Amino acid sequence: MKAIYKFFLFTLFNSILAVNAQNTTLTTGMEVPEITFSQTINFGTSTTSKLSDFRGKMVILDFWATWCSPCIAAIPKIDAIQNKFNDSVVFLPVTYQDRKIVKPFLERLYRDEKIQMKSIIEDTVIGKMFPHTSIPFFVWINQKGEIIATTDASKITSENIHAALKNGFNASNKPLRKYRFINDHQSIFPTTIAYTEKSGGNNDLIDVIDPKDVLYQSTLTRYNSNLAGKTHYDSAQFIAINTPIINFYRLYFGCAVYKKFPLIFWSTARCKVEIADSSLSNKINTKKKGTDYLNWAESNAYTYELNWKNCKSWDEKFALLKGDLDRYFGEPLGIEAEIENRMVPSDVLVRISGSETMKESDDNSEEEHDAFFYKQKGEPISALINRLQGYYWQTSDSPVFDESGLKGKYNIDIECNMNDLDLVNAQLAKYGLKFIKADRKAEVLVIRKKEKKDGAQ
Repeated sequence: MKAIYKFFLFTLFNSILAVNAQNTTLTTGMEVPEITFSQTINFGTSTTSKLSDFRGKMVILDFWATWCSPCIAAIPKIDAIQNKFNDSVVFLPVTYQDRKIVKPFLERLYRDEKIQMKSIIEDTVIGKMFPHTSIPFFVWINQKGEIIATTDASKITSENIHAALKNGFNASNKPLRKYRFINDHQSIFPTTIAYTEKSGGNNDLIDVIDPKDVLYQSTLTRYNSNLAGKTHYDSAQFIAINTPIINFYRLYFGCAVYKKFPLIFWSTARCKVEIADSSLSNKINTKKKGTDYLNWAESNAYTYELNWKNCKSWDEKFALLKGDLDRYFGEPLGIEAEIENRMVPSDVLVRISGSETMKESDDNSEEEHDAFFYKQKGEPISALINRLQGYYWQTSDSPVFDESGLKGKYNIDIECNMNDLDLVNAQLAKYGLKFIKADRKAEVLVIRKKEKKDGAQ
């Protein structure tokens, strides 16, 4: 079985989930009621199933999605554990996604990895019974139908399965939380705050602020456990909910400074925290995942909103953001960030010697992808480069460059494990393209301790 290149793309999402069951939130220790799975794939000849069909076995619900990289990275491990404990444990993957998305993905998974994965699809109920905002997310149900744990992927091990079967599993449960999801077009923080004054010892309402009268507003708060994490900006506002400090800088430098590819600094190869003081660097970024990441974020992530609708240009808008970054993080922490040009080992796309020129496409712009395929129509080569660098190879230490010399728009159809460079090259060969290893000068966002100026105390 080919190893899937594991990389962390921690995702928070607005669950829209599908099945027949009651709409009750369940917690550890409770018995799970009967649930009918009305939409399934690879469950044998029947398209429906029930939770009671697996009574006597330990059931582990696996909430996943085809776009979730950690979910895909966990599949081979789950498959191996399922095969090892087949008589006593059953994994039940659950996704809100529909058949037209999930079925082709599972077919590609079997073709490339020889893993026959089943899944409950189009779920609208089970996810509400076990509220969560990050995936993969696992609910452990013992042989009696009782919930014994809710965890992330790190707890899915043979040792923990053994312990759970013997009633000796003591997991640090991932909390079940109902999060509030923010409307992108509304302010996070209310602007209609009352003016008050003391009159006879009491605070009297005088007036409220009309949102239209708010010219500028910037607010920074600590991590908010009731809000689902996200980042978003438009012409009216910039918001970052439960966001680590490093991502504020990635967003600013990618959108306001680099501009050509706003997500470029989300690649590990393109963003470095070079601070010797571990206590300080730990405030800025972490390699923790799952529950450990959430625990870290509660102390080190922030919620921020900047109302910039009255700025006349994007340069003015981002100048306000830069000022806030300096005021809220740069000065208090004594840090600074800048883009440096560094010579680093890279993955470089080139034309294969003697190959014919690719035919340009006049198709309408289109792009689709998951872990096992990438397809573009009427897009420049940069679309492929950006997807590889910003998504598939995000945690690679090698920046990605295009030196193919192809300037038009092209159709590309790749079907393989997109995290495997050799397999990607094998697919690109039909287009006369190949990635080679070579040293190239790359723009790298560097966050470091600010140097004291001469004479500073």
